[in-house]
Amino acid sequence: MFRRWLSGFWRDYKEKIIQASKVFGILIAISVSAAVFFSAFKKKSPVENVAVENNVYTPSRTIISGKDISKQEFEKEENLLGSFVDYCNQRNFEAAYNLLTDECKENVYPTLDSFVNEYCNFIFQSQREYNMQSWVNNGDYKTYRVRYTENYLDTGEYNNSEKYEDYVTIVTDEDGNKKLSINGYIGQIENNVTTKLDEIEATVPKIDVYKEYIVVYLYVKNKTDKQIQLDKLEGNWGIKLLCSNGAEYSLDLLNLTQLSLNINPNAKKQIKLKFKKQYGSNVEQRQINFKNVILDYEAYLEDSKNYNNYKDILINL
Repeated sequence: MFRRWLSGFWRDYKEKIIQASKVFGILIAISVSAAVFFSAFKKKSPVENVAVENNVYTPSRTIISGKDISKQEFEKEENLLGSFVDYCNQRNFEAAYNLLTDECKENVYPTLDSFVNEYCNFIFQSQREYNMQSWVNNGDYKTYRVRYTENYLDTGEYNNSEKYEDYVTIVTDEDGNKKLSINGYIGQIENNVTTKLDEIEATVPKIDVYKEYIVVYLYVKNKTDKQIQLDKLEGNWGIKLLCSNGAEYSLDLLNLTQLSLNINPNAKKQIKLKFKKQYGSNVEQRQINFKNVILDYEAYLEDSKNYNNYKDILINL
């Protein structure tokens, strides 16, 4: 009896049952997919939140080298840079110039006019705001990446607004006074290291450090009665800067001539060498390697093909 009823029911409602089953199956599939999706979303959310938190602007966090800067120290240095920017915005350029280190004035902007014309009139054509990020913390001096921008609330634009970037170093002296080095100039290292060899005596009194390079100052004395040529400058491979990790850095040949490296008998000459060593790593400069010093330059000029009185010389830094 039941079987007959079931058979008749199936015959009468077969199409409707199949359609209902399809709809029910689709609803189950949607429910399962939604459950999987939201489950995965919940698992990813904490990771995404961490990523957002890690991208929060933290100006006292040191990016390249050294420890993070304490909150108290950062506030002092931000106030100093803020005063510098305020003076420039107010066009009180003399007050801003007085905040620069003596070394920055000597090597980058030797006069107030040069500072105004080459820095202030270039960046502070209009009112500027700034933000700063600790870049390198090297104890007594700290370098910040500084970005100068327009006031977006006033202009209403970001993409088309002028932006300038500088690397500003804040130097603290023995008395706790702070001054600024700007335009990528980091500071000066006083060496007074002397290397004594049979043929020459070389003293390195100081090294100027910039963001993209360093400049080494040498006083070289020729102790012989022959003219010495430190390098022929046929390429930048003859003079190298040797560093603590074994790396060698190339000489910048710009503004350097053979005459600059020629030393008369029993004479002394000041020489300035520029090497393309980027600032920011823990790699320290150790020596300058003159690989092909000509010990008798007059004899070399007479017969350069057969001349063989060369010497490889290391100067300590």
